[in-house]
Amino acid sequence: MAGGEVWLEPDQARHGVTVLRLRPGDRVEIAGPAGLFPARVTTAEGGGRSRPPRLGVALNMDPPPPGMDPETGGPILALGLISLPRFDWAVEKAAELGAGELWPLVCERVKPGLVRASADRLERWRRLAEEARKQCGRPRPLIIHPPAAPLELIGGALKGRPGFYLSPAGLILGPAEPLPSPAGLLAGPEGGFSPREEEAFLAAGLRPWRLGPLTLRSETAALAALARFL
Repeated sequence: MAGGEVWLEPDQARHGVTVLRLRPGDRVEIAGPAGLFPARVTTAEGGGRSRPPRLGVALNMDPPPPGMDPETGGPILALGLISLPRFDWAVEKAAELGAGELWPLVCERVKPGLVRASADRLERWRRLAEEARKQCGRPRPLIIHPPAAPLELIGGALKGRPGFYLSPAGLILGPAEPLPSPAGLLAGPEGGFSPREEEAFLAAGLRPWRLGPLTLRSETAALAALARFL
């Protein structure tokens, strides 16, 4: 089913016209909340000093092909707040790997200054995730929540769902051991989770898990563990 002409946002239009050099008749893919859809460029105008570029497309609204169901969510990834540039990188890679939701965690071992600095970071993380989504072609957006405490997460989004948390005392899962999907995965900040947090995770039914004998950076461990759910 073909849709009418849709006008892209100015920043997207500028990228399409000036960087990708799109012209009327070109075939593209448009990412939206309902998934990825093929489209045809209908209008491409460069704009000028007095007005921004304009880019219009006609959408093909046929359902996504099998394997690209926008309603299929990935696992919940919760990562303790770390250095903001490193968290930015983790957001991008979590989107590429197929996480369904991302929760920044305000853990006991997160420095207060880092919590304050992350307060204005949410829109940036959502923008990075959307750019990564378009680059890798995933149909469903990565949902990024505001920073939350671990107890808030396990009492809310993870309540009643299978979950794991990374811990040096956890078991190493074998390569053939099946993992439930969708599930929740919690990775701590620098220094890991506190004993009190781990006690709360165990009480909530989460399983401790470790990746091996090496000590990994928080974002490396989180993404390596996330890849086990794919």
